[in-house]
Amino acid sequence: MKRKASETAAKTTGQILRDNICTLFNLLNLLIAIALIFVHAWSNLFFVPVVALNTIIGIAQELKAKRLIEKLTLLSQSNAKIERNGELRSVPIAEVQEQDILLLESGNQICADAVVTDGGIEVNESLLTGESDVSTKRQAIPCCPAVLLSAAPAVPLSSVWAVTATPPS
Repeated sequence: MKRKASETAAKTTGQILRDNICTLFNLLNLLIAIALIFVHAWSNLFFVPVVALNTIIGIAQELKAKRLIEKLTLLSQSNAKIERNGELRSVPIAEVQEQDILLLESGNQICADAVVTDGGIEVNESLLTGESDVSTKRQAIPCCPAVLLSAAPAVPLSSVWAVTATPPS
């Protein structure tokens, strides 16, 4: 079962434009401007360029932030070291499949549920189990495999794990 890469949570350009243009502040200023035009008070309309500039600056800042988030997302995408069909590879985490052999080292984020096939590892599962202590996972007897849950960060040692399940996309 192959998972799809998650999309960024950043807003689209259209959403940014809509969120900055369609605001209560802009609506009230538009109504005031229309009322001033209706009574021919042209000299009192000098606030309109300020409101427009405020909206333009807000849009520009949010678009710049969106571009930075997209760049950082590309930089922070991590890869998993796996063995697939006897070949060692480094693949994006979204491409890890069941039956892949996952090679974990210190600091790796566990990207899928797995059982140990070789070696051992210390895992901080506090986010998943509430247990504050680091637990050691080692190769066990076949009837009772050491199970590693996804999302837990690995602590020192290195090990080899067989992926048993990937998180839903």
